[in-house]
Amino acid sequence: MKKAILLAAVLTVAAAPAFASSMFMRWTQCFGDVNAASSLVFACDDFGSQDAFITYQLDAVASQVVALSGGVDLAIEGSPDLPSFWHMEGSGCNGSGLGISDARSTLCTNAGGIPTFSGSGGATTDAFVTAYLVGPGDFGGANHARILWAVVRAASNPVNLTAVRHFACILNIFDDGAVEAGGSCEGCTAPVAMAANWIVLESPAQAGGEVVTATITSGDLGSDVVTLSNGATGSVVVPTHSRTWGQVKNLFR
Repeated sequence: MKKAILLAAVLTVAAAPAFASSMFMRWTQCFGDVNAASSLVFACDDFGSQDAFITYQLDAVASQVVALSGGVDLAIEGSPDLPSFWHMEGSGCNGSGLGISDARSTLCTNAGGIPTFSGSGGATTDAFVTAYLVGPGDFGGANHARILWAVVRAASNPVNLTAVRHFACILNIFDDGAVEAGGSCEGCTAPVAMAANWIVLESPAQAGGEVVTATITSGDLGSDVVTLSNGATGSVVVPTHSRTWGQVKNLFR
Protein backbone atom coordinates (compact mmCIF):
# COMPACT_ATOMS: atom_id res chain seq x y z
CA MET A 1 0.00 0.00 0.00
CA LYS A 2 1.37 3.41 -0.91
CA LYS A 3 2.25 5.67 1.99
CA ALA A 4 1.29 9.33 1.98
CA ILE A 5 3.59 11.73 0.15
CA LEU A 6 4.31 15.07 1.83
CA LEU A 7 5.56 17.72 -0.56
CA ALA A 8 7.31 20.18 1.77
CA ALA A 9 9.73 19.94 4.68
CA VAL A 10 11.67 22.39 6.85
CA LEU A 11 14.40 21.32 9.26
CA THR A 12 15.92 23.44 12.01
CA VAL A 13 19.22 21.88 12.96
CA ALA A 14 22.45 22.40 14.86
CA ALA A 15 25.97 21.25 14.04
CA ALA A 16 26.40 17.57 13.15
CA PRO A 17 29.35 15.24 13.57
CA ALA A 18 30.27 13.42 10.37
CA PHE A 19 30.56 9.64 10.49
CA ALA A 20 33.09 7.64 8.48
CA SER A 21 30.20 5.43 7.48
CA SER A 22 28.57 4.17 4.32
CA MET A 23 25.25 4.10 2.47
CA PHE A 24 23.91 1.26 0.35
CA MET A 25 21.09 1.12 -2.21
CA ARG A 26 19.92 -1.88 -4.22
CA TRP A 27 16.79 -3.05 -6.06
CA THR A 28 14.64 -5.95 -4.79
CA GLN A 29 16.56 -6.63 -1.56
CA CYS A 30 19.13 -5.02 0.70
CA PHE A 31 22.74 -4.78 -0.44
CA GLY A 32 24.45 -8.14 0.08
CA ASP A 33 21.30 -10.27 -0.13
CA VAL A 34 21.07 -12.95 -2.79
CA ASN A 35 18.58 -11.15 -5.07
CA ALA A 36 19.86 -7.61 -4.53
CA ALA A 37 20.46 -5.96 -7.92
CA SER A 38 22.32 -2.84 -8.97
CA SER A 39 20.57 -2.82 -12.36
CA LEU A 40 17.07 -3.79 -13.50
CA VAL A 41 14.89 -3.39 -16.58
CA PHE A 42 11.57 -1.71 -15.76
CA ALA A 43 8.72 -3.71 -17.32
CA CYS A 44 6.41 -0.65 -17.09
CA ASP A 45 3.24 -2.58 -17.99
CA ASP A 46 2.64 -4.89 -15.02
CA PHE A 47 1.05 -2.41 -12.56
CA GLY A 48 3.90 -3.16 -10.20
CA SER A 49 6.84 -1.26 -8.77
CA GLN A 50 10.60 -1.25 -8.65
CA ASP A 51 11.75 -1.04 -5.03
CA ALA A 52 15.05 0.56 -3.98
CA PHE A 53 16.23 -0.61 -0.54
CA ILE A 54 18.35 1.97 1.33
CA THR A 55 20.59 0.88 4.22
CA TYR A 56 23.49 2.50 6.06
CA GLN A 57 26.48 1.47 8.14
CA LEU A 58 27.37 3.24 11.38
CA ASP A 59 30.95 3.13 12.64
CA ALA A 60 30.01 4.54 16.06
CA VAL A 61 26.90 4.62 18.26
CA ALA A 62 24.30 7.26 17.29
CA SER A 63 22.43 8.21 20.46
CA GLN A 64 18.77 9.13 20.98
CA VAL A 65 17.77 9.06 17.30
CA VAL A 66 14.20 10.06 16.41
CA ALA A 67 14.47 10.81 12.66
CA LEU A 68 16.31 9.76 9.53
CA SER A 69 16.29 11.91 6.43
CA GLY A 70 18.09 11.55 3.14
CA GLY A 71 18.44 12.46 -0.49
CA VAL A 72 18.52 10.41 -3.69
CA ASP A 73 19.41 11.96 -7.06
CA LEU A 74 18.34 10.53 -10.41
CA ALA A 75 19.09 11.35 -14.02
CA ILE A 76 17.81 10.24 -17.43
CA GLU A 77 20.55 9.24 -19.88
CA GLY A 78 20.42 10.59 -23.41
CA SER A 79 17.57 13.04 -22.75
CA PRO A 80 17.68 16.84 -22.50
CA ASP A 81 14.97 16.81 -19.86
CA LEU A 82 12.81 14.54 -17.69
CA PRO A 83 10.24 12.48 -19.61
CA SER A 84 6.72 12.94 -18.26
CA PHE A 85 6.80 9.59 -16.39
CA TRP A 86 9.65 10.93 -14.25
CA HIS A 87 7.78 14.11 -13.35
CA MET A 88 6.73 12.76 -9.95
CA GLU A 89 6.24 16.11 -8.27
CA GLY A 90 2.67 16.73 -7.09
CA SER A 91 1.68 18.64 -10.22
CA GLY A 92 3.56 16.32 -12.57
CA CYS A 93 2.15 13.76 -14.98
CA ASN A 94 3.15 10.95 -12.61
CA GLY A 95 2.56 12.70 -9.29
CA SER A 96 1.46 9.45 -7.61
CA GLY A 97 4.29 7.35 -9.05
CA LEU A 98 6.59 7.49 -6.03
CA GLY A 99 6.09 5.91 -2.61
CA ILE A 100 8.08 4.98 0.48
CA SER A 101 7.95 2.24 3.09
CA ASP A 102 9.60 1.92 6.51
CA ALA A 103 8.79 -1.82 6.75
CA ARG A 104 11.90 -3.90 6.12
CA SER A 105 11.18 -6.92 3.92
CA THR A 106 11.56 -10.30 5.61
CA LEU A 107 13.87 -11.16 2.71
CA CYS A 108 16.19 -8.29 3.63
CA THR A 109 18.53 -10.20 5.94
CA ASN A 110 21.79 -8.28 5.63
CA ALA A 111 20.72 -4.97 7.17
CA GLY A 112 21.35 -5.32 10.91
CA GLY A 113 19.87 -8.28 12.74
CA ILE A 114 16.90 -6.39 14.17
CA PRO A 115 14.93 -3.49 12.61
CA THR A 116 15.87 -1.30 15.57
CA PHE A 117 14.78 2.11 14.33
CA SER A 118 11.46 1.34 12.62
CA GLY A 119 10.44 -1.70 14.65
CA SER A 120 8.91 -4.83 13.17
CA GLY A 121 6.96 -3.96 10.03
CA GLY A 122 7.61 -0.23 10.53
CA ALA A 123 5.49 -0.26 13.70
CA THR A 124 7.35 2.55 15.47
CA THR A 125 7.85 5.04 12.62
CA ASP A 126 6.17 6.93 9.78
CA ALA A 127 7.80 7.41 6.39
CA PHE A 128 7.40 10.30 3.93
CA VAL A 129 8.68 11.52 0.60
CA THR A 130 9.18 15.11 1.73
CA ALA A 131 9.91 16.57 -1.70
CA TYR A 132 10.51 15.68 -5.34
CA LEU A 133 12.59 18.38 -6.97
CA VAL A 134 13.08 18.60 -10.75
CA GLY A 135 16.13 20.09 -12.46
CA PRO A 136 17.85 22.21 -13.30
CA GLY A 137 19.31 22.67 -9.82
CA ASP A 138 22.53 22.18 -7.88
CA PHE A 139 21.96 18.46 -8.44
CA GLY A 140 22.14 18.66 -12.23
CA GLY A 141 20.41 19.80 -15.39
CA ALA A 142 16.87 19.52 -16.71
CA ASN A 143 17.17 15.72 -17.00
CA HIS A 144 17.79 15.36 -13.24
CA ALA A 145 15.53 15.07 -10.20
CA ARG A 146 16.07 14.83 -6.44
CA ILE A 147 14.03 12.78 -3.96
CA LEU A 148 14.03 13.91 -0.33
CA TRP A 149 12.72 11.38 2.20
CA ALA A 150 12.29 11.03 5.96
CA VAL A 151 11.48 8.30 8.47
CA VAL A 152 10.47 9.52 11.95
CA ARG A 153 9.74 8.17 15.43
CA ALA A 154 7.87 9.98 18.20
CA ALA A 155 10.17 12.51 19.91
CA SER A 156 9.31 10.81 23.20
CA ASN A 157 10.59 7.45 21.90
CA PRO A 158 14.24 7.87 20.80
CA VAL A 159 16.50 4.90 20.17
CA ASN A 160 20.25 4.33 20.29
CA LEU A 161 21.64 2.88 17.07
CA THR A 162 24.72 0.72 17.40
CA ALA A 163 27.71 0.51 15.05
CA VAL A 164 26.24 -2.00 12.58
CA ARG A 165 24.38 -1.77 9.28
CA HIS A 166 20.79 -0.55 9.59
CA PHE A 167 17.71 -0.51 7.35
CA ALA A 168 16.52 3.00 6.41
CA CYS A 169 13.60 2.70 3.96
CA ILE A 170 12.36 1.42 0.62
CA LEU A 171 11.60 3.82 -2.23
CA ASN A 172 8.86 2.49 -4.53
CA ILE A 173 8.57 3.55 -8.19
CA PHE A 174 5.12 2.53 -9.48
CA ASP A 175 4.42 2.00 -13.17
CA ASP A 176 0.63 2.62 -13.05
CA GLY A 177 0.97 5.96 -14.85
CA ALA A 178 3.11 4.65 -17.72
CA VAL A 179 1.66 4.55 -21.23
CA GLU A 180 2.69 0.87 -21.32
CA ALA A 181 0.26 0.27 -18.43
CA GLY A 182 -2.52 2.35 -19.99
CA GLY A 183 -1.54 5.64 -18.35
CA SER A 184 -0.62 8.94 -19.96
CA CYS A 185 3.02 9.38 -18.90
CA GLU A 186 5.82 8.75 -21.43
CA GLY A 187 9.36 7.63 -20.69
CA CYS A 188 9.05 4.81 -18.17
CA THR A 189 11.57 2.71 -20.13
CA ALA A 190 14.16 5.51 -20.37
CA PRO A 191 17.62 4.63 -18.98
CA VAL A 192 17.91 5.96 -15.43
CA ALA A 193 20.70 6.17 -12.86
CA MET A 194 20.05 6.88 -9.16
CA ALA A 195 22.49 7.71 -6.36
CA ALA A 196 21.87 7.86 -2.60
CA ASN A 197 23.77 10.98 -1.57
CA TRP A 198 23.32 11.50 2.16
CA ILE A 199 21.52 10.35 5.30
CA VAL A 200 21.06 12.52 8.40
CA LEU A 201 20.25 11.13 11.86
CA GLU A 202 18.51 13.48 14.28
CA SER A 203 17.95 13.46 18.04
CA PRO A 204 15.02 15.06 19.97
CA ALA A 205 14.52 18.81 19.89
CA GLN A 206 16.40 20.87 22.47
CA ALA A 207 16.92 24.58 22.99
CA GLY A 208 17.78 26.18 19.67
CA GLY A 209 16.29 23.49 17.47
CA GLU A 210 16.80 19.84 16.65
CA VAL A 211 20.19 18.23 17.16
CA VAL A 212 21.76 16.22 14.37
CA THR A 213 23.48 13.12 15.73
CA ALA A 214 25.31 12.15 12.54
CA THR A 215 25.56 12.67 8.80
CA ILE A 216 26.50 9.93 6.35
CA THR A 217 27.75 11.09 2.98
CA SER A 218 29.81 8.26 1.56
CA GLY A 219 29.34 4.97 -0.24
CA ASP A 220 31.73 2.17 -1.11
CA LEU A 221 32.62 1.59 -4.77
CA GLY A 222 29.16 2.19 -6.17
CA SER A 223 27.25 0.49 -3.35
CA ASP A 224 24.90 3.47 -3.29
CA VAL A 225 24.21 3.73 -7.07
CA VAL A 226 21.60 1.78 -9.06
CA THR A 227 20.25 1.90 -12.62
CA LEU A 228 17.05 1.09 -14.51
CA SER A 229 16.70 0.06 -18.15
CA ASN A 230 20.43 0.09 -18.93
CA GLY A 231 21.25 3.47 -17.43
CA ALA A 232 24.98 4.25 -17.27
CA THR A 233 26.04 5.36 -13.81
CA GLY A 234 29.27 7.04 -14.84
CA SER A 235 27.78 9.44 -17.37
CA VAL A 236 24.58 10.49 -15.65
CA VAL A 237 24.81 10.60 -11.86
CA VAL A 238 27.85 11.41 -9.77
CA PRO A 239 27.16 11.02 -6.03
CA THR A 240 27.96 14.20 -4.08
CA HIS A 241 29.87 12.43 -1.31
CA SER A 242 31.99 15.46 -0.42
CA ARG A 243 29.08 17.43 1.04
CA THR A 244 29.51 18.96 4.48
CA TRP A 245 26.58 19.09 6.90
CA GLY A 246 26.22 22.81 6.20
CA GLN A 247 25.70 22.02 2.51
CA VAL A 248 23.14 19.31 3.28
CA LYS A 249 21.29 21.63 5.68
CA ASN A 250 20.94 24.28 2.98
CA LEU A 251 18.95 21.80 0.83
CA PHE A 252 16.06 22.05 3.29
CA ARG A 253 15.83 25.85 3.33
